[in-house]
Amino acid sequence: MTEVIIYIPEGIEDVGYKTRDSVGYDICSIETVKIPPKTCKLIDTGVIVKLNRKDIFPAVFVRSSLPIKKNLIMLNSVGIIDLDYCGKEDSIKLNLYNIGEKEAIIKKGERMGQIVFLKFEKPEIKKVSNIKIFNKNSRGGFGSTD
Repeated sequence: MTEVIIYIPEGIEDVGYKTRDSVGYDICSIETVKIPPKTCKLIDTGVIVKLNRKDIFPAVFVRSSLPIKKNLIMLNSVGIIDLDYCGKEDSIKLNLYNIGEKEAIIKKGERMGQIVFLKFEKPEIKKVSNIKIFNKNSRGGFGSTD
């Protein structure tokens, strides 16, 4: 059985894995977009991913060259795509922020992100209302090891 089904919009090249040993599946913008300095824009790839496994998920990362070549970073660093985000209107989008001083342009069909399929486990979670059980091993909180 096919483990992953990927929809690529008509008119957009399926760049996919650029080499035999690539880990990231490259994805492109479906339109030309201008991003002014110090602003963010949601860039649509048109790509929809459906998984036939429940132990992997698609994670979306910005291409490593994007900050250097275009001064663009992804605001949340990584996009976690839930397994049920696979309907007709559930295309993958990247929230890009222009850290530069000049307008950045993403051209239609330009590679800007990568999908990496990661394994995960969904543990059983026990919720408690007594915080005292956590005090025993406290290191002092965020920033305490500076």
